[in-house]
Amino acid sequence: MEKCYCTKSELDLFTSSPIQLAIDRSSFVEIHPVASISDNNTIEFLISGLGESYFDLSHLFLHVQARILKGNGEAFQNDDKYVDLLTIY
Repeated sequence: MEKCYCTKSELDLFTSSPIQLAIDRSSFVEIHPVASISDNNTIEFLISGLGESYFDLSHLFLHVQARILKGNGEAFQNDDKYVDLLTIY
């Protein structure tokens, strides 16, 4: 059967995708920021060589614990009005 070059390969439902069999193990590595975090600083990380390991950025998790304060520095109270900020992700 000849290939139809007018369709996208993503839509080809009848061929199986290749399987990656070379992965022996995976692990999580905790990496902390280079400098302490302040109000207007950029958060930077230094990721040194991991030997023969492969660092896949598509499987990166960033765990952030933050405290959001009012403009005057006070904490929000239960009866304060606020809106969730979805663009933080």
